[in-house]
Amino acid sequence: MKGGKTWGQHKGRWQRWGKLVHMAELHPSNFVDNTGRWNFSKLAELVNPEALAYIASVKPPDPHDSDDRPVWRWSSDHHFHVRSAYVKLLESDRGDVDSTWKRIWTIKLPQRLRFFLWLILKEKVMTNFERSKRMLTDNPSCPACNCPSETILHVLRDCPYARMVWDWFIPSSIAAIWQIWKQRNEYIFHGIARRQKPIVEDKGWTKPPSGWYCLNTDGAMTTVNGAEKIGGVIRNHDGGWEICFSRNIASSTVLQAELWGIYEGLFLAKSIGCAKLNIQSDSSQAIPPMEVADIVILEANAAHS
Repeated sequence: MKGGKTWGQHKGRWQRWGKLVHMAELHPSNFVDNTGRWNFSKLAELVNPEALAYIASVKPPDPHDSDDRPVWRWSSDHHFHVRSAYVKLLESDRGDVDSTWKRIWTIKLPQRLRFFLWLILKEKVMTNFERSKRMLTDNPSCPACNCPSETILHVLRDCPYARMVWDWFIPSSIAAIWQIWKQRNEYIFHGIARRQKPIVEDKGWTKPPSGWYCLNTDGAMTTVNGAEKIGGVIRNHDGGWEICFSRNIASSTVLQAELWGIYEGLFLAKSIGCAKLNIQSDSSQAIPPMEVADIVILEANAAHS
């Protein structure tokens, strides 16, 4: 700061006492009296005592001095140098940041989920809000609920569709917390050993026996126009892909869509010569005991693929 006629009050790094947007049109020279000293009576109308004490330690601008100009505060000549910027970055306290990134990459999750978590923390997930910042769209709103700003926090927490998930997840988490506390008390007061298996177990795809195939199907209804879709995949006993399908159907209920998915899967299984088949669906209603000509059904159970 030189003459104090162009440097804005709200741009200073010294401000630690709240927003100064109400002073955006004012400059330091506006607060210097005729003797060249700070006009503290005028400043007291706009800033608090703590800010006044700090301002008192700063040399008032000289109206006869040159114009204000930006300088690089981390070099002796106040000019920007790549080296000084690099040194400053190395000096910054990155302990918490580094530990956060290290924890992300050591979490036992599929790589794509770790990468997604990394994108979330870096605020790089391409929501409409982020796309609008990059001039990729002129509409930053949420397409699901029409919220004016589709930030990643909105997508994952505040959107009504996200809340539906959390409304299910939070009670389940509370139930898990209760089980942990209950097992602790059983161990302390009754000597009942804690279970070696976790209270919540991961569920995944189960391989069929050797020589068998597995059909995983699903049916769903879109929220846009109520259209039904079905899809599925047939894999061998090693988990290798054999064939898959996906198509729209005319159906009135989700259960009918699930049944159509199983029917389509059985049709394809028969067409490629799958004589031994294990059927997996996420609908217990859609998979009662069944018999299919030329196909031996190992089991039909409700399990997410």
